[in-house]
Amino acid sequence: MNQKTKTYEGMFLLEAGTPNFETACEPIRKVLDRNQAEILSIKPWDERKLAYEVRHHKRGLYVLTYFRTDPLRIAELEHDCQLNEQILRVLILHRDHLSDEQISADTPAMIAQRRAAQAAERQAAAKAKAEAEQPPADEQPKPADEQPKPADEQPKPADEPADKPPEPTEPQGDQEQTQGETDKGTVEEPQNEDQQDKNDRKDQDASTDGEEPKPVS
Repeated sequence: MNQKTKTYEGMFLLEAGTPNFETACEPIRKVLDRNQAEILSIKPWDERKLAYEVRHHKRGLYVLTYFRTDPLRIAELEHDCQLNEQILRVLILHRDHLSDEQISADTPAMIAQRRAAQAAERQAAAKAKAEAEQPPADEQPKPADEQPKPADEQPKPADEPADKPPEPTEPQGDQEQTQGETDKGTVEEPQNEDQQDKNDRKDQDASTDGEEPKPVS
């Protein structure tokens, strides 16, 4: 390129729907190469719905391009773009005052792609961390219905009856009879009525003999 070249900014509108950006930009590269332009940067700007149809297209891909070429070739370059069916629109502006940093700056589409990639990386890292911190399946706590029951709630073996019958005890009457038999040796037997009357008369006679008879008045 000779000293007559200048820096230009070109905003190209292409057909949307091409998944590969490099493939979508092939028409732009061909037009610039035909007009001996030096491509400095070619980046996606945005893909959006158009305000109105352009050549029967409702969506379009905007591509931002910086290049250097002879100013005399700009008119021919614009004419070639109009003849190309894959290039829907083009706007070319003179940008000699731009710095290299401005030319290489990220576009809105590039910023959105980078943020989406970073979010995906963070999500993958968080998922991997959660899986690493999760205990193995054999160490995970059992649900409440699978927790071991206390000893008093454990099911009894099948060979043992649910409720054992109470052990037989001696009748209470037998115990009282035995106690009575034990106390017989210490309790005196009651005397009959005849023997009691005899004893009472003897006591009465003895008391009468000891007293002097009183005179009758």
